[in-house]
Amino acid sequence: MFFFLSFFIHSYDVKDPYFKDQFPIENNGRWVGISNEDIEVKECWDNDVFGTDIPVAVIDDGCNYNHLDLNRSYVKEKSFNYKTWTNDAINENETYKSGTINAGNIAADGNNISIIGVAKDAKVGCFNIKANYTYDNLIDSLSRYNDYYRIKLIGFTNECDTACNFEEPRQEITDAINKAPSSLIYVKPAGSNAIIGGDTNNDALSRSPRVVIVSDSNHRGARSAWSNRGTNILCTAPSGGSSSYDNIRVPSSPGLSTVDNEGVEIPDPRNKGASYISGAIALLLQQKPSFTWREVQYAIASSCTKIDPNHPSWVINGGKFFYSHIYGFGRLNSNLMLQISDSIGTLPDPVQISVENTDEEDIPVLRGGSIEKEVEISEDKINSIEYVTLSIDLDVSDFSALRIWVYSPQNTFSYIKSPSHVKESKGRKTYEFLIRTFYGESAKGKWRIKFVSDSLTNPPHFYKLNLFVSGLENYNLQSYQRVGSDPYVKPYTRYEAKLNITSSSTGKQISKIACGIPFNFNVTIPSKPNTTVTVTLGDSLKTSRWPLLDRPVPADSIDKITIPCHFKNFSRMNISVENFEENVYGSKEVTIENVNRYVNEILDPQTYEVVRISESGQIEIDFSVRMSLLYWIDGSYAQRARLSLYDMDAEEVVFSEYYDIINMTKIKIPYRLRCYRCLLSFVPIWYSNMTDECLNMIQPISILEPLEQPPEPWIIKISKKCPIPKNIKTPTPPPATPFPTKSPGPDPTKTPTATLPGEGAKQNKKAVIVGMTFTVVFAVFLGVFLWINRRKIGNSPPITKESDFSLIE
Repeated sequence: MFFFLSFFIHSYDVKDPYFKDQFPIENNGRWVGISNEDIEVKECWDNDVFGTDIPVAVIDDGCNYNHLDLNRSYVKEKSFNYKTWTNDAINENETYKSGTINAGNIAADGNNISIIGVAKDAKVGCFNIKANYTYDNLIDSLSRYNDYYRIKLIGFTNECDTACNFEEPRQEITDAINKAPSSLIYVKPAGSNAIIGGDTNNDALSRSPRVVIVSDSNHRGARSAWSNRGTNILCTAPSGGSSSYDNIRVPSSPGLSTVDNEGVEIPDPRNKGASYISGAIALLLQQKPSFTWREVQYAIASSCTKIDPNHPSWVINGGKFFYSHIYGFGRLNSNLMLQISDSIGTLPDPVQISVENTDEEDIPVLRGGSIEKEVEISEDKINSIEYVTLSIDLDVSDFSALRIWVYSPQNTFSYIKSPSHVKESKGRKTYEFLIRTFYGESAKGKWRIKFVSDSLTNPPHFYKLNLFVSGLENYNLQSYQRVGSDPYVKPYTRYEAKLNITSSSTGKQISKIACGIPFNFNVTIPSKPNTTVTVTLGDSLKTSRWPLLDRPVPADSIDKITIPCHFKNFSRMNISVENFEENVYGSKEVTIENVNRYVNEILDPQTYEVVRISESGQIEIDFSVRMSLLYWIDGSYAQRARLSLYDMDAEEVVFSEYYDIINMTKIKIPYRLRCYRCLLSFVPIWYSNMTDECLNMIQPISILEPLEQPPEPWIIKISKKCPIPKNIKTPTPPPATPFPTKSPGPDPTKTPTATLPGEGAKQNKKAVIVGMTFTVVFAVFLGVFLWINRRKIGNSPPITKESDFSLIE
């Protein structure tokens, strides 16, 4: 009824001077954005919903409570400092930017001074934990003042360096959260390690079903390139940045200053989407104070907007909910969330079922296919799933290369583990995943868990799994989700860029471009000369795009560009340039010619090619690959691949690195590395068909000293479950699975005698003729002998040969 009367209620007039730049709250299309790509709270304000007196804690690095926009909302007696163990969240000579930005996004006062928070009438307290971060202090912050707060935002994430750590389950976290009142809502950002494959399920706290995990999106409704993936993400919120470049942090919504008590600053927008969701939850709790964490999550999931609607991570499950491991249920629509809250009521107590599979088995490596494990839920007690937790016991030395999917009885699949940079550990370990993909589905039936390893050696060993399902009996969760705009359509732009594309040989204008061949490329911006721009390539349907240059460059400095050969012949594409801050945009449609489209193979180096080590010990390998991609997805990590070298004699990976495929023309190894019989492996991080078992492209090569004689092409025992790359010698027939154990042959530590070019042993023609004659005579004699003794041989036991389990034959 309240919202029915909204036509008769005045429109709230925001007069804060920087509100026009707060695109997460109201997006007006600035910075080449898409209008209305925001969390839609303005309509809530028009109905006088401001989160009145809802207490929110920001667990971060403290906050500038002296700012005039926090004076009215700040609650000092419910704040805490883990360095001084007092209620004063500020420490001298320390920054408190992140906490101040988060607190302002939630509850900055609409007092016409700077900005306005999502819930301007909420109460906010700040915990300074980053000044003295320990695990014990984190547990304490999850429990402190829980009888007062309704929302706790854990405003920071533990960032990775070169690799992320997968935390095993932490019982102390589970206990702290489970002891909290059910009315307390925990919120946490997804993290910003996407460039190295960051996953929200790596973090034990993020795997709690009670925690609302929020990913970042940008002002166009696409993924912020830094934002982590994960099947426990509940929703996304606009934060800023580019969808293509991890290092572009603009646009960013203004935040409260830590040095000027009346001013603002432009903050790092990473992980800030969660603060806007915290404010929106405060609006909901003002409207529905009786809601527990379960009703809040239902209200969020059912009211989200499916942004970036053509992104291939989206599935529609058996409960009719859209879900993505990038965006969760989508970008929150606060106004719709409040509208449908009246229809939710109190959810019944959950029903929980647990099933196990203890059938031990190795997971194949080296293109050996997959294994699947099944569990079955026979009871018809859960007809609306709320969440699924999967625990898997594995012994895996290359967890980074493992991919895992879960298929529900309705055949909805959840991609719970993708390739990633993970700190490896040997020995049996429990890996836990929280999965929201199946929200609203029935739990009854067979569940399948599929494992694929793109590793080259040491097959992972599966011990057991436990599938835990929590949901509702005799209750149907309803989706009210909507479909949003395509972020790759032509945006509003103030300055038009003109693209000129000419042949590098004739200098004439062209609309057809041959992949792999440089062409002349020139950009002119009449009203904005010398503007720095990004250059991207997108498909004609505008479903995605990816960088053609790895960084922004001055428009007038671009002269030549090459398009990689990763697309089918005569693909229609769009080359675009843009600059968010200057409101510059331009695009041109082209046709890509690629006559060799329909294979996935390494072109360079060639099969059994010899790569020579330089005199200085450096190694450079020319590299090119041809892939059958429908398209790449946007985002810096999506255009990366893992390249490895496996020494087949020493049976170990001797080199492994992640590369940007767009700019990958050479493999550079900065140290001396001899590999007599090597297997080069190339695994793209993203592929059009995420369930493909044969992503690992391989090529046998040798890396040798300058005068070292190469080996003869050797037979490689690779599985027939994937297409055998051409020109690779294999047994006949190929083995069902490879067995990477030590092979006979030359000692890899010894270098064969060097032979100068042209000094090979000369053949004697007469000796060859004599030898061939002897061979023919011997063959005739052997045939007669076998014919005479055929009955004896037929009655004899079969001759057996001990199996050789080496990859090399």
